[in-house]
Amino acid sequence: MRLILPICVIDELDNKKYAGSDLMSRRADQALRALRQRGKELRPGSAAVLEDGTTLEVFLDEPDHQRNINLDAELLSRGTLLQRMIGRAVTIVTGDFGMQLRIDAQGPDYAEMPEKYSKDALRRKMASDAEDSI
Repeated sequence: MRLILPICVIDELDNKKYAGSDLMSRRADQALRALRQRGKELRPGSAAVLEDGTTLEVFLDEPDHQRNINLDAELLSRGTLLQRMIGRAVTIVTGDFGMQLRIDAQGPDYAEMPEKYSKDALRRKMASDAEDSI
């Protein structure tokens, strides 16, 4: 499997790390730490190989790219461009219903975020951990 992460996602994590709620800040920080561990492998033109054999790449914006203010629209635009560039189907992974509707209307395709990575699953786990520590 090949996982391509648009740079706008990393930028959003950076923003959430400093501007989000405590929970969001922690989640963003954890994700960024995991990406930093692979930092040298994630340079332009290279890919990190994860434990399960998945390759992880960062998709940088072209120098003159003007981002859409709406992150969903930006991700959809990046997915569509990537699909044209590589000449193969691209699947956007999302747990956001609005994003799913946008993809249904415009393409390319989507897969639902696995439950174990959803915000609700994290909240339930943290609440359970907090109860266990009492």
